[in-house]
Amino acid sequence: MRGLVFALAATLLAGCASVEKEMASYVGRPIQEAFVDRGVPRTKFAMPDGSTARSEIERTSTGATVETQIAASSIPFDCIRTLFAKTGDDGVERVVGYRTAGC
Repeated sequence: MRGLVFALAATLLAGCASVEKEMASYVGRPIQEAFVDRGVPRTKFAMPDGSTARSEIERTSTGATVETQIAASSIPFDCIRTLFAKTGDDGVERVVGYRTAGC
């Protein structure tokens, strides 16, 4: 049982690292580049600092597998990815930060 818990934790942490790396790669780039790669996010809202937040929710079951004596099944979970962007003096909206939850 301890081995199963360790394997599950290691798989989830590896997935988190790849999501963090992907999100960090957009910082400083035009927000449209993220749209081309990931599609247009479902939500958009203004932040108090003048930036715009755009979020997407991805339901996935990657890596989270539970095995019992009866069967093995994947557990779905939601990964919420949010990009924060501001329009610069050049008129281009660029990613200035990000946040992930549940990834």
